[in-house]
Amino acid sequence: MTHLEEFARIFQLPPAMLPHIEFVAQGEEIALVVALGDGPLTAEQIAARLGLSAAETAALLDSAYPRHIVNRSALDGVTTYSPATFYHRLDPLSMYENWGDVPADARDAVIQWQLEEFINIWLPVVDELRADPDEYIRIPNRDVLLLDEALAMVDAASERVVVPCDCRSIVMACKRPLETCIRLDAGAQHTLERGYGRSLTRDELKQLVVNANRNGLMATGDRYWREH
Repeated sequence: MTHLEEFARIFQLPPAMLPHIEFVAQGEEIALVVALGDGPLTAEQIAARLGLSAAETAALLDSAYPRHIVNRSALDGVTTYSPATFYHRLDPLSMYENWGDVPADARDAVIQWQLEEFINIWLPVVDELRADPDEYIRIPNRDVLLLDEALAMVDAASERVVVPCDCRSIVMACKRPLETCIRLDAGAQHTLERGYGRSLTRDELKQLVVNANRNGLMATGDRYWREH
């Protein structure tokens, strides 16, 4: 197996993107993912595998993390890194990078691949909801919200971030406002930690929600948010 094939396996890269790898990862990022393999490593272990200094490794990880090349976790004061996957790399690629420069046939193939992946991930959860619609199960956009319900969520949040809609950024087939995906509290903090998103005041975000509503977009969220 070649170096690139090993990266494609670990990163779960759809075949359509292999000829366009330059949009996905740079050479040092590919080497990083291959060095990580299938398990988490500390920065010191990564440096040893790549033959880099501590400073070089830190700089590489700091740039790879917001691009969803790697994931980061901390347990008992020890920070480790593991490979991300293309399924999550697609969000920053389409929302903030040059996704539109990827050839249309490759984009179309990735869109179909991403839809199938999404269905495979969430179908078991949907089956649980079908069995008991009132069961508390976290699933993206599980409930359609009325405007006043969406505004109540904004009012209650202490941290608020907006990002471009990942679905519409990927598909590129909608002329309605794009910067409409809202992350609140823990979701907002994680988004900012990843290095993207735009912080808004409570009033700014409420106006954004109203404007999205006026442009024909529906608010979705979790109707159990007060309890959880």
